[in-house]
Amino acid sequence: MLLSQARRGIERLHSNYLCSEFKLSRPQFEDGPAFDLIGGNTIFELKSRTFPLNQEDGRRRFRSDYGWWQLDDEQIKRYEQWVAAKNYSLSWIFVLAEIENKITLCDSFSEEDILHRDIYVVPWEVYKLVGINPQGTYRNLGLRRIKRNYSFTETSLVKGKLSVEKGIEEVVADCF
Repeated sequence: MLLSQARRGIERLHSNYLCSEFKLSRPQFEDGPAFDLIGGNTIFELKSRTFPLNQEDGRRRFRSDYGWWQLDDEQIKRYEQWVAAKNYSLSWIFVLAEIENKITLCDSFSEEDILHRDIYVVPWEVYKLVGINPQGTYRNLGLRRIKRNYSFTETSLVKGKLSVEKGIEEVVADCF
């Protein structure tokens, strides 16, 4: 329970950052799923991974150990059904962020805790690159696979970079 609260807090931190730095906001649909962000006519589902620069055992883990996201297939279906009846498009925002030390259950986070943040804006269909996990209804999508299959336009940020997939640049241009 406490760990999920910490995760929600971190996701809220990333969401707040995206809203303050780009033309995004939190949608207020009374009849729709709990979408994360909206910009223009595009609804964005935010998935983030935040990892420590320093491990408890002193070893340095590779950044690629954290470069994947878990996608809920049931959520994907709900979003697609809702959007099919409306005039919106769907995209993903994947965030990979680095902080100084391991996340603990009692930590509260602020923007100052973020050392580096990479943001990837990709088309909704990216989830089709991987099948559903045999143990459930999840798809585990890695950054390497995304980069092998898509091209990006990158923009430097103060603490990282923004990478927008070239095929959706025009669709999300008003947001980023």
